[in-house]
Amino acid sequence: MNILVIDLWMPTPNRDTASQRVVQLLRLLREGINSVTFAGDDVSSHGRPSVHQLQEEGISVLHTQFDGPIEAYLEQFGHEFDLIILSRLEVGKKYINLVRDFAPQALIIYDTTDIHFLRRFRRAKVTGNIGMLKAAIEAKQDELQIVRNAHCTWVVSNEEKRILEKECPEAMIERLSIIQEIQEYIPAFTDRSDLLFIGAFPFHPNPDAMEYYYNEIRPLLAGNLPGVKTTVVGSSPPQWLLDRNGPDFQVTGFVPDLRPYLEKCRLTIAPLRFGAGVKGKVILSMSYGVPVVASSIAAEGILAVEGQDIMVADNPHNFSEKIATLYQDETLWQTISENGRDIVREHFSKENARNALHRIYHGLGVG
Repeated sequence: MNILVIDLWMPTPNRDTASQRVVQLLRLLREGINSVTFAGDDVSSHGRPSVHQLQEEGISVLHTQFDGPIEAYLEQFGHEFDLIILSRLEVGKKYINLVRDFAPQALIIYDTTDIHFLRRFRRAKVTGNIGMLKAAIEAKQDELQIVRNAHCTWVVSNEEKRILEKECPEAMIERLSIIQEIQEYIPAFTDRSDLLFIGAFPFHPNPDAMEYYYNEIRPLLAGNLPGVKTTVVGSSPPQWLLDRNGPDFQVTGFVPDLRPYLEKCRLTIAPLRFGAGVKGKVILSMSYGVPVVASSIAAEGILAVEGQDIMVADNPHNFSEKIATLYQDETLWQTISENGRDIVREHFSKENARNALHRIYHGLGVG
């Protein structure tokens, strides 16, 4: 097959989980005799290192071979593609009609990465912002229209699959989730200390989660776990968060390698108050055998059982208590560490994604 993938920007797999998923999916799409072309809509991202990384893996990068906008490329070469994947709401909204006009022979897949309108409705509910609510309503209208016009829509969780199947019962909705490798070396409970939060701060749920944690959860931890440090890792932290740096609360900004942090910390935390899809920070932590204390939103879509595979809490008091319990109970820590890795192995492996992709091909009658 000749496949075109259009995303908002060139991926940054060392900075965010969505980019890691994109790169992994491109590799899977490239398997066999498929020809894969990737286009990043944001021209300011065209200088990123991932351009060369993708090219080295046999994936064509559009702007290195075509001097012009994606619209012009579709008009000239759209007839050559068998499958066109539009990733994220903004890209789907911008290009789906152009694809239908200039590539009528192509099957169209809308890859949500997460359901945008769901995330926006949840943010509006948490913040009480009427403007955000109006934006969420508009996003829902746009996103459901894309789902109805695509031949297949990809979601990352069974929860999102159910939501879209209810809204668009005539549409083909398939789960194709995060892909995460299991780490073999897991330092022992007694060789670890402190807490870790991972999150790219341009993504709105992450600064909100840290403000909630710092103001409402962390003060309660001072009594339960005195002296335990929280480290916050992620690109572009806001100034108000940097200003809170101190001995027991350290904000690093972007780091090129998360491994030393995940091998040293005893727990990771994910106190997200809104969001959608599957949270990469949770799956990543599980893959390293690091137990997670998460909100219901952060644990959504992972098929994890509270108290066995993950600890879940949705108010500051319970969140603090569950951190303290898991932090001090080596037996419980070991159980959740092992169970978390089993979940990643069963539901988020490359083989799982490959099987899902083959099922999707079969359902579309291609491949």
